[in-house]
Amino acid sequence: MNPDIITTITSTTPDKDINIPTTNVTTSSILPSLFRRRSSKPGLSIDVLKTNAPRTNCTTTSPSGNSTFVCSPSPSLTTTFTFLPPSIHLQDPLSLTATSFDFIFDVRPYNLYSKSRIASAINICVPTTLLKRTSMTLLDMLNFATNLSQYQKDFLVGKLTDKDANGDNISILIYDQCSSKGCVSFSLYQTSLRFDKYDDRFNTSVLQGGFQSVLDTTIIDTQQIITDVATAPISATPPIFGSPHKVHKKKAASLSGFTLPSATNFKTKFVRSIKKNNPSHPITTTTNSSSYTYTFKFPGDLDYGMDFPNWLQFLINQDNSSIIQYFNHQFETIEDQERKRLRTLASNFNPLSDIYARPASPAQPGTTCCESCKRIQYMMPQGVEYGFKNRYKNIWPYEHSRVKLASSMDIDGSDDYFNGNFIDSKSILPNPFTYVATQNPLSSTIDDFWRVISQENIGLIINLDSTPINYFDSKYVDSVQIIHTTESYIVRKINNKVFHFHYLHWPDFGVPQNFDSLLDLIKYKNHLVSNHPSISKNVLVHCSAGCGRTGVYITIDSLISAMRNHSDVTLNTDQDLILSLVQHQRRQRLSMVQNLDQYIVCYEIFLHYLSEFQQRKMMKEALVSGSGCGAMSDTNYELINSIEKNGTGDFPFEFPKKVMYDGNTGGAEVDYFSQVIRSPVRSR
Repeated sequence: MNPDIITTITSTTPDKDINIPTTNVTTSSILPSLFRRRSSKPGLSIDVLKTNAPRTNCTTTSPSGNSTFVCSPSPSLTTTFTFLPPSIHLQDPLSLTATSFDFIFDVRPYNLYSKSRIASAINICVPTTLLKRTSMTLLDMLNFATNLSQYQKDFLVGKLTDKDANGDNISILIYDQCSSKGCVSFSLYQTSLRFDKYDDRFNTSVLQGGFQSVLDTTIIDTQQIITDVATAPISATPPIFGSPHKVHKKKAASLSGFTLPSATNFKTKFVRSIKKNNPSHPITTTTNSSSYTYTFKFPGDLDYGMDFPNWLQFLINQDNSSIIQYFNHQFETIEDQERKRLRTLASNFNPLSDIYARPASPAQPGTTCCESCKRIQYMMPQGVEYGFKNRYKNIWPYEHSRVKLASSMDIDGSDDYFNGNFIDSKSILPNPFTYVATQNPLSSTIDDFWRVISQENIGLIINLDSTPINYFDSKYVDSVQIIHTTESYIVRKINNKVFHFHYLHWPDFGVPQNFDSLLDLIKYKNHLVSNHPSISKNVLVHCSAGCGRTGVYITIDSLISAMRNHSDVTLNTDQDLILSLVQHQRRQRLSMVQNLDQYIVCYEIFLHYLSEFQQRKMMKEALVSGSGCGAMSDTNYELINSIEKNGTGDFPFEFPKKVMYDGNTGGAEVDYFSQVIRSPVRSR
């Protein structure tokens, strides 16, 4: 079964199955010409069902009351269904009264329910990731009811567990914000099916047009709910239903293990659990560095006197244990600051206000690295609601830096959610590149992936995940051309415009074993951009989750870009630039540079680059002065210009041997790339 699109759910009872039709998915036809629409290729993992179902004009007033916005039929899912089983009745909102049904269930998010609802409605909003599970039963769903009294709970449990389905059926009405015939939201559909499975006990109806279609204000309760869970005692008087005598017929004992949710909102608990339990993305060390083994690797030919950064002086004359302990302390500080941000985010979440609530104060935990950081307002991430679009349950984008999909009126129920963040390092170092950090797209988010590439004018894609690429098989991809291949990476040109770099040797949660190959990829990328000014400098970087390896790459690429163009700034500052870059990335996306190994390797790779930088700078100086190479020639000038064009120290790749006509060579071929004029190297 495809984990992203459910096609069939088998009931826990043998007499009835829940059949879910193919979803109604359409795509935008207004994307730029780079990604022209064409028919889907055979073998796509998503079947597209085009229908003539009318699009629901689902508008609602914004919380401020100043504007309206178009929403999808479900605030938590874009996938919609075109029909309901015939056993489920469509309730006309014009004939709805306060006494029409025994139970009314509101499946909208709690923040909407708490502001206004149909009188006596019970909120039962279940996360979409749970709704997709075949193991999620109706009893499990009732656990999510935030205001179900003990009396109501006992009654429903008794109705569900009674083997004899004698007596009158209970009438149930279920509604969301704006679902209608031909466009039914995922949450409304799945909730209705759970009730409809017991059609010998419940008569299930859904409200045509959803809550926004109710015009009778006398049945609307607009009083804000103060508490998360309103649980009445067993002796409490049952609520007013359409047929109270039905409710009094039977009062069953509670089912063992059937408990109501705690008063803590599930989103709050979810956020608090991110750093507490993270089995999928472990931290590889504890604060006790003695239990952690790592040997820091220094380049053998690094000169600690020539162009050695002020902010790396602490590495000189330190033993391995002291260096690792220092890095461990830094990384624990980074982790602690992220935990504080998450706690602040959770504590500022208010279920009675907007679901993505803003903190009351702009003050943020941890130190700030720039003025823009002080203004960041951490909001409840929308990714909590969009579990089906996240590759990992604990990696979602902060709202303040999230890449938002442009609205598309051609896509039914379209939303702006994309699991990716803008990463801008310019406040730390001068850098011509702007980054988007994202996850490797799921089969269900490939279209969103290409929409972002078009929308954000992405010119370069850096893929650090060695797994097979699934997103080339897309209607937005017209051509893929391999233009450069090495043992460690492949460069492709997509649609004759976007350059795609696929790095092949970097394990998940790990570090690259060959620094030269990663630096070679970055140099080739810089070489392309230098020689093709039309290439956009907006770079999309992804690994699997879009945080660990992605964060390392962005850190190294930012440092190299600064060294190529502003080496004096990079070398002379006393601010630890790797620490600052990682801290800054963590403010923009969760878990960037994910573990201690990856944090340490940032320093190792940069020192490796610095060693090459020193050697090539010496070669340039030697060519200028003629030291060791005889008299200056036109070829020497061309070589110097080539070095400067590609940044201080970056030679073109596979630089050919050329003839230098001077007294020392007598016209012999000289490999300029390998002939390095070295000065004495100082030891640490």
